[in-house]
Amino acid sequence: MTATSFQQDIDTLKSLAAAPVTSSGELWNKLTSIYNALYNSEFGEYDTTTISGDADGLINELFALRLQLRDNIKNWTERGLMSHDVITALRDLFRILRYATDYVGELAIGHDVLDGEEVLLPAFTGDNKNSLVNPKFAGLPGEDGRAVSFQSGDVLLVRGTYANSAAIARIGDVDSQFSHLAIIHIDEQGQKWLVESLIEDGSIITPLDDALAKGNSRAILFRHTNADLAQEASSFIYNYVKERNTPAGSQIAYDFSMGLKNYDLLFCSKLVRMAYDKASKGNVLLPRFPTYFNMKNKDLIRRIGITTAITFAPGDIEVEPDFDMVAEWRDYRFTPKLRFQDLAMTKMFEWMDEYNYRFKGDFSVRLITLFGALSAKLSNNTKDAISSVIPKIPSHMSKKTIATIVMLHKTAGVLVPQLEAKQAERLSLSKKPLHPKEIFALLEDIREKSSGKVGYLKGKA
Repeated sequence: MTATSFQQDIDTLKSLAAAPVTSSGELWNKLTSIYNALYNSEFGEYDTTTISGDADGLINELFALRLQLRDNIKNWTERGLMSHDVITALRDLFRILRYATDYVGELAIGHDVLDGEEVLLPAFTGDNKNSLVNPKFAGLPGEDGRAVSFQSGDVLLVRGTYANSAAIARIGDVDSQFSHLAIIHIDEQGQKWLVESLIEDGSIITPLDDALAKGNSRAILFRHTNADLAQEASSFIYNYVKERNTPAGSQIAYDFSMGLKNYDLLFCSKLVRMAYDKASKGNVLLPRFPTYFNMKNKDLIRRIGITTAITFAPGDIEVEPDFDMVAEWRDYRFTPKLRFQDLAMTKMFEWMDEYNYRFKGDFSVRLITLFGALSAKLSNNTKDAISSVIPKIPSHMSKKTIATIVMLHKTAGVLVPQLEAKQAERLSLSKKPLHPKEIFALLEDIREKSSGKVGYLKGKA
């Protein structure tokens, strides 16, 4: 097959995406057909040299297909077609289209990966088709060397670099590629801020430039279609968090329950929900289409501290009908690791459900947990001072949660390097990366040979 056939395949998918539907069943069939066509395609069968030469155009085409689908969400919602099955199929399709884009981008840069000395690009920068801008917003000038400009009320969806971010992205009923959500505010002096809720710090306000420069590997910028409401939302939450963080206030701690009933505690997406809820006087309650926790094995859910069945996961913003997708960004030098983290976490959760695997700690985990629990009692100033040595841990984070996060991270640390080694071996022989089906097979092979113990996960052999 040639690169032309790859372009033709994309054109075929775009035509299928444009086909009219009259029911949620027809829409589900259309979306799953596109997904299956992508998942069952063999990227390695295409002429990779020619694809690399036309990478910019192909990346644009894949992005255009995502925009084409997303632009239909409002119409599908108004027509009552957005059933849970349709939402799941649509988000699955967004995810695999993003992986396809990653494959092309990685090929275009010669499968270069970050070494120990290099750092990730600041979000929305880079010269290798890192940023993709919706044509609807393409006429707006970028700022500070970035491909986009920002407005108050913009919502920023990002992915961190650690395996625990993959766990956050994958723990709900629909796999996602994102782990954090925050809202942008621009003050009267033109200063740009990111208002967010972090596990280690609770609700805080950070200079936007600083937030975009630290540890993001993927990002999407969303903008509400009502600019006045967006301004009100950002102003409310900025002033609210700023006041709570004064000496006279009380900082808003992170909400491990993931519940949506009140705003006493906040997690990242719940902070954004509060902003738009209060600004609209209760008329805008995010998300329109929530995430469900429906794992059969509830052990992990309980360990983390989740006490609700329904939540607002960061990735839910992808299907909000009243938000436009302004731009998307990634660092292609890191997307292979993200893919390995994602698929490893998917398998780990599958093993928990299918084979009753559970996390079981040892002395080292208990020791780390003890030090973590002790450090949580320190003042915030002391935590900041030693954060390069000991990660910051909130005082209300339970020992069980600390231990679970440690074991998640360390178990992924067993799996991901093996996948990276297999990928390097493959690329030394060809320019054809591992297909997700191959990655899943490799992970199953690891489990089958593990005698019932994969990292800190233990279950049936």
